[in-house]
Amino acid sequence: MNNRRVFSYDFVRCLCMLGIVWFHFYQVFQGPAEVYITGPNSTLGRQAVTVFFILSGVMSGRSAKQKDSQEPLFRKAWDYYKKRWWAIFPAFYLAYLMAMVILQAGPGLLLTPRILFTLLGIDGYLAEGGVATSYLIGEWFLGCLILLYIATTFLLQAIKKHPLWAGICALLIYGTVLLLPSYIRMTETSVLIRGFDYIVGIYLGLYLQNMKWQLALPSLILWPVLWLIPLPLPGSLTDSLLGLSSYFVMLYIGELLDGTNPLLRLIQLPVRFLAARSYEVFLLHHVILYRYAQDLSEASFIKGTGWFLFVFAMIVALSTILHACVHDLKG
Repeated sequence: MNNRRVFSYDFVRCLCMLGIVWFHFYQVFQGPAEVYITGPNSTLGRQAVTVFFILSGVMSGRSAKQKDSQEPLFRKAWDYYKKRWWAIFPAFYLAYLMAMVILQAGPGLLLTPRILFTLLGIDGYLAEGGVATSYLIGEWFLGCLILLYIATTFLLQAIKKHPLWAGICALLIYGTVLLLPSYIRMTETSVLIRGFDYIVGIYLGLYLQNMKWQLALPSLILWPVLWLIPLPLPGSLTDSLLGLSSYFVMLYIGELLDGTNPLLRLIQLPVRFLAARSYEVFLLHHVILYRYAQDLSEASFIKGTGWFLFVFAMIVALSTILHACVHDLKG
């Protein structure tokens, strides 16, 4: 079964993509406070990113489960890395060139040894840590995810052979990192912090068959508590709990909406369309936001929403072009 054809996962992917674009829109456009979605313990952007890490782990777990075979480990790893490369880098390279044109960046970006970080897809992650790079697109998220994909073959082997001990080790590492000073662990951008969210996703992909209301109901109660009530918890821990609870809720809603009713299909069509382009939207949305940046600090909610719809339409249009180009490139 193709993971991307499962509507409930596309529903989660689509909502998180919208949340990240909405959040970054009001960062760049300096939107009014009532639509700048920030809670006492986290932000909409951090919550959506956490869900993306969980969902990426789920996809890796499901893929490993569906393709479990007696092939040599080297062959499995080769097939996995080749698939990941094609899923990430063609779109990334083309989006980088598009960003250079839109932002009118000079060719000097390509004529420096720092371009190696870009070719590896980790320039945004290194830039977050203060390293000089030729970063334009992808943010820290992409580089962090690439590092986790590199480790995925090992993680899958450990989890499938020793699920209990692997989980205990992941919890111990995560807890230890949370106790470190923030300047060491890089807070929410740490690969060790996000790696835990990714590993949780792998467990869900391997061992959770379907979303049941017994999990969705307590998550529905926990989600608003974590979002609305100030708690004396490390921010990264709150992000993980918020991400996991919101993931369960959104996944269950997605399963409820996955039907053949004509009204449900009216929801499914745009969700599937946007979900299929979510990676391209992620790559290009900051570029378009900076291109049309405005000061909306004194704007009404209606004006701010109107600007968002205009900019989002531009983002989706360019992302659709990029998606088609990559599709043609893959043949």
